Amino acid sequence: MCGIAGIIQLKSKKKDDSYTLKKMMSKIAHRGPDAEDLWQNSSNNVYFGHQRLSIIDLSINANQPMVLDGYSIIFNGEIYNHRELRNELEYENQKFNTNHSDTEVLLVGFIHWGIDKLLSKLNGMFAFAIYDKQNSNIVICRDRIGIKNLYYSEFDGRFFFCSEIKGILGAKYFEPEFDDTNLEEFLLNRSLKSPNTLFKNIYKLGAASYISIDLDSSQKKETIYWDPLNVKVDTSIKSQNDVEKKLLSLIDSSINYRLEADVPVGILLSGGVDSNYLLSRLSLKREGIKCFNASFRDNLEFDESTEAKKMADKFKADFIDVPINAINYKNSLNDVFYYLEEPVAAPVCVPVYMLSKVARAHGIPVLLAGEGADEIFIGYENWVKIRKLQKTIRKIPFIKLFAFIGKLIASKVLNITSPIHDLLDRISSGLPVFWGGALDMNYLIRNDLLNGRDRNCNLSHNLCEEILKKLKNFKAKRNYNFDSAWMTYLDLQQRLPELMLVRLDKMGMAHSVEGRVPYLDHRIVEFIFSVPESVMNEQKKIGKSALKAIAAKMLGENFVYSHKRGFQAPVSDWKKHQFSEWVELLFLFCERTKIFNIKGVNSLVKFGGRRYFTLINFMIWYLIFIDNVLYDKLPNLKRWDQY
Repeated sequence: MCGIAGIIQLKSKKKDDSYTLKKMMSKIAHRGPDAEDLWQNSSNNVYFGHQRLSIIDLSINANQPMVLDGYSIIFNGEIYNHRELRNELEYENQKFNTNHSDTEVLLVGFIHWGIDKLLSKLNGMFAFAIYDKQNSNIVICRDRIGIKNLYYSEFDGRFFFCSEIKGILGAKYFEPEFDDTNLEEFLLNRSLKSPNTLFKNIYKLGAASYISIDLDSSQKKETIYWDPLNVKVDTSIKSQNDVEKKLLSLIDSSINYRLEADVPVGILLSGGVDSNYLLSRLSLKREGIKCFNASFRDNLEFDESTEAKKMADKFKADFIDVPINAINYKNSLNDVFYYLEEPVAAPVCVPVYMLSKVARAHGIPVLLAGEGADEIFIGYENWVKIRKLQKTIRKIPFIKLFAFIGKLIASKVLNITSPIHDLLDRISSGLPVFWGGALDMNYLIRNDLLNGRDRNCNLSHNLCEEILKKLKNFKAKRNYNFDSAWMTYLDLQQRLPELMLVRLDKMGMAHSVEGRVPYLDHRIVEFIFSVPESVMNEQKKIGKSALKAIAAKMLGENFVYSHKRGFQAPVSDWKKHQFSEWVELLFLFCERTKIFNIKGVNSLVKFGGRRYFTLINFMIWYLIFIDNVLYDKLPNLKRWDQY
């Protein structure tokens, strides 16, 4: 796990960009405190920089940028199956200079197999760039699920790329500017799908994609190299029992891979099934693993520490509690949004940040986490309800008319922030009910927040177009009525890579801690998409039925099938008291920037529960990266270039 940065001179007048690259690297030094270096090619038009967090092969021979026979690589992430690939390459007469560096496996594999064959063989999380002198070409790649981030920009004839946005801004070729083109999508999904960001001229490479750059012509081409919908349905899977057996095998294999490290490995532990099942399987392989749990003693309805402690004791783990309250939560916000860089509206970013800090203090630079299980296995209660609703409405004649009438009635009698408004709106329009698992603000609130603004803001029809494009791709490869597959497919597009995995990566790497996600091994994802619709049994009233069935054997049925709260932060409870000053600042922010209309802000604050915090997220991000318009109220707030 590391940080990478690069500058590629395209049609620009050649000059030495090594100092600029050093400035970029200084902004991502937290990602790699163990070593740093830069490299430039003989033509002085390609510059690579690397900040190393040493996890696999700690020797200096594994440092980067790594150069071999006219090729150079910078790599962020881990290749879990590097040992098998090394053996395969050695069998094909390839030579190695390091003992067990996964970086060298990537580079030798690229030289020997080429990019497409190499990618088909990799099991890991990665963002890397490889320079190929012979073909005067550069390839920049992101892993299948989007666990690692990669941002890019083009300015003054140069192509910049970096693990974090701060690195690109640190080049000082242009000042950060707010791009409101996709602001409505942010309000809907709490994040933006690649390639968009809320910065002008800064983009992110999509999951399962790579960019090829021809240095002679300056032509760029983006290729999507993996799509879970391309996995064929496996007709040999006949029953739920078949699913459970295969799933158990894959999860154990995934955990074994993610224990691959030359440093200690710990785990983020909540009171839920996902992380505790990982712990139970880990306990069969290692004793005394350190578990880090966030407790909310002042807000017991959000606190899962009692359940987590019981499981840690059961599996003989070392339980480490991290108390979180409104005060230390608020005190962390400036730093959290500096490292987060995008206004990702996930209140649990702060707990993940604090947990990672404590883990590093305990000498643990690698943490396993349960992210992805609910999205892959349909674990959320509201997902199960939406899936049932979608199947029901297909059977009702004139449902679009009934929904349209219901929509009109709901607009008069229901709380304006209710998600029912969006459900009725989609049903009346013949659209899929499920638009993603990170949905935040319905169309009425979005209209109230954005209408009347003198800004270039696209409205709902563009969001519909994007969903319909995805639906067209889905229908071409799967049964339209296979709702479980549709839900997982959508969240692999946005919720996971752009919200949940971003927060794990950036909050961890703020403290030089690597996050690993065993449930998101691409083999598990592919297996889920291979299960026939008839076997998936979508009529079940409980989510994650296969995972819970195997987990119950380790955790007990009472634990697995009892109601769980989920990992949340109590920002809704703090709104009226501990966060009241932030709410007041939010209204002043809206007056000064005119980005959001006061009417919509009022509705969110009064009726929106935790949703007001989405705008607090946005405001703090704007103040740090764009313009501190509240300087008279927050004169000590640190700007991004003051870190």
